[in-house]
Amino acid sequence: MSCSLTADHQSATACASIVLAGHPVLTKILELDINAAVRSRIAMRFRTTPLDEEVESFVQYRLKAAGPNWEPSTRKRT
Repeated sequence: MSCSLTADHQSATACASIVLAGHPVLTKILELDINAAVRSRIAMRFRTTPLDEEVESFVQYRLKAAGPNWEPSTRKRT
């Protein structure tokens, strides 16, 4: 049995479970007509939000506590 995510028919058995994770542009790519077959097979969509400053502070604290070679990022959030 061959398996294709872009096949025109659905098989009685699942070929694979795939998790697509990425930047918001991934949604735009999936919305292209050429990806209609893949889009139709998406069972669940979930969107995460950026971490707030409290979580960021906690992560920085834990990383600093984890070892002497850790340095905080100087990158600013946009």
